[in-house]
Amino acid sequence: MTNVEPSGLVLPDPAAVCVDVVTVPDPKTVKYRAHHDLATSSLAHQAELVARLKTLGATSADIGQSEVPWTVLADPEGNMFCVLEPRAMSANTGPTAAVVVSCADPQVRARFWNAAMDWTLQEMTDDFARLREI
Repeated sequence: MTNVEPSGLVLPDPAAVCVDVVTVPDPKTVKYRAHHDLATSSLAHQAELVARLKTLGATSADIGQSEVPWTVLADPEGNMFCVLEPRAMSANTGPTAAVVVSCADPQVRARFWNAAMDWTLQEMTDDFARLREI
């Protein structure tokens, strides 16, 4: 297992989202239920970040997104992630704007994680929920 976190991070830091990278015995064969949305501060920053990620081995990915303001990429192993356009809601999140979790029932999942983490349930519809630690 490898823990990926910003250099100089002093824990506990409530704004920190660390990533643990773990070995699995099988290759990716289906859509994963979670992916990262990366935050950007300007359209130029978004373009620069996409370019840098591609030099690191990311590739453009088409998941049927049509014309959207974010960029969908795949890491070198094929795991999808998005580089978002600048958004007010991710202005102070650091590099990770969100961890998106796909599920059958967002309301049930959101209520569970809201209670488990004591985060604020900011928005909920039949097919979407947003939780934030604020």
